[in-house]
Amino acid sequence: KLSFGKIGFSKAMSNKWIRVDKSYEGGPRIFRTVESIEDQVREKLLLVKQGNAAQLDEKEKNELKKRKLLAEV
Repeated sequence: KLSFGKIGFSKAMSNKWIRVDKSYEGGPRIFRTVESIEDQVREKLLLVKQGNAAQLDEKEKNELKKRKLLAEV
């Protein structure tokens, strides 16, 4: 098992990118609900990489720090 799988799955569920049908015969099935996604976390990290971290507000920075994707030095 991958450690980030549970987090990614729950984020995809909360963003309504996927849905789970538990009534399916043979066990639960996962279905895609959108054709494509826009990865906002990746875009935020690219801003930081390009030196534009000032464009992020504190809430966004704290969320990235909480997920250990960003560390201020």
